[in-house]
Amino acid sequence: MAGRDPGRSAAGAGRDPQERLIMTATFAATRENEVVEHSERWVTAVHEAGHAITAEYLGYQVDDCRVRTDTTGNTRHNAEGTAHAVVAVAGERAARIITGSGGGCTEDYCQAEDALSGSGRDIAWAEHQADDAIWSCRREITNLARRLYYRGRR
Repeated sequence: MAGRDPGRSAAGAGRDPQERLIMTATFAATRENEVVEHSERWVTAVHEAGHAITAEYLGYQVDDCRVRTDTTGNTRHNAEGTAHAVVAVAGERAARIITGSGGGCTEDYCQAEDALSGSGRDIAWAEHQADDAIWSCRREITNLARRLYYRGRR
């Protein structure tokens, strides 16, 4: 196709410049809102959002929530006791419920075990409580996860 601009797609051919600009802006906005739902970064974002939203659901304050790399993140909150255990397991539970893959961290489960020590409760109880919170706040977790996925922090 002699004479055709190689940077111009066939879909834009014959359209006026303003219409092509609108099409390009619409395509860019659509791409920006896409999430690679099976990527490690998405699982990490859902994991951290699960911690943060569950802590808030239980009435605690979240000081920081961020995704540092595709596979690491951090959420700081002030939950204590058995509530801390629920928040600790909520990351893995949210990743499993929302993405279908485990996004667990052994450190989270160690913290949960410590928080449950002497309470008469076990990890299964904490997971059940976390699951209830996650199902109640699934939309909020997904919205925060999108923000973390793109911005890296809340």
